[in-house]
Amino acid sequence: MANMAFAPCTGAVEVTRFGCSQEDFLTVKVDSKNFSTEFIVMGVTLEMAGNYQFLHTVNDFVYFYAFGDRVGSLTVSGIGFLKMCSDSVPFKAKEGAKIFEVYKYYNENKSAAKGGKALDIVLTAPSGDPIKLHGFLTGIKIDNSQSDTGPIGHWTMRFEVLPQKQ
Repeated sequence: MANMAFAPCTGAVEVTRFGCSQEDFLTVKVDSKNFSTEFIVMGVTLEMAGNYQFLHTVNDFVYFYAFGDRVGSLTVSGIGFLKMCSDSVPFKAKEGAKIFEVYKYYNENKSAAKGGKALDIVLTAPSGDPIKLHGFLTGIKIDNSQSDTGPIGHWTMRFEVLPQKQ
């Protein structure tokens, strides 16, 4: 069984993983810091594209020009809460489960705060080789809404990632 979230009291949450280790999940590391253990990560989207052009002529010729790769986009998304349960033992130290800790992280690591220095980002799935990227934290979106279990927030952080040489 994977992650489970329980809301024993309105506006508070407790998260537990039955029979699973950290290696059973996708992990996201930013500058060697395990992002996925600080925050509740629910998804990752990586979009890369080539930099190319097609030219169509009147004689039905098609010319293809390749100029390398374009800067890509990585979005990391997750959930957060306004309050953690006081007896939530596994996550007592996991302050990142609070929604506005994501905003604090963004302000400390955004590209302007880092002086234009690229961040090292590593995505590791339970099987297969890790994907190593270099990029800049360029945006954040926080959406907080009310549900039956209390306020729950969804967040997304956007990184612009540099193309990798093969």
